[in-house]
Amino acid sequence: MINKESPVQVLKLMNATSTKTKKLNKYSANRCLGYAYFITEDWDKSIRYFNKAIELDPEFAPAYAALGGRWAFLKQMNIVTTDEANLHFGPNIEKAKKLDSTLAEVHYWEAIKFGWTDYNWEACEKSFKTSIRLNPNSSDT
Repeated sequence: MINKESPVQVLKLMNATSTKTKKLNKYSANRCLGYAYFITEDWDKSIRYFNKAIELDPEFAPAYAALGGRWAFLKQMNIVTTDEANLHFGPNIEKAKKLDSTLAEVHYWEAIKFGWTDYNWEACEKSFKTSIRLNPNSSDT
């Protein structure tokens, strides 16, 4: 169960012995912290940790997809302006798709962009169907 103490627990993942494991753990921990802070509604920390995850592995598409998704949510809930969200939402989804077009969550967030931002229902449906085809077992798709 995620609560206000969850981010503290995730920080424990950052301690590792080997350099390779430590980098992976730092990436994973930062991504987990991004989700944990988002769920606990600490939007700034959430985005900061997703950005840290990207800094640790700038070629990892899921981090860009997740960051884009956070901006989509903030926009939809009127927590940030449409203009502010669009500066981050679309470019992060596009970067994720460029890095890995076979990732279901990229197509999921692309569908959200087409639906919530562009009102392009045909493209929205196509992206949702692609997401489902790529990962039919995902709880997002």
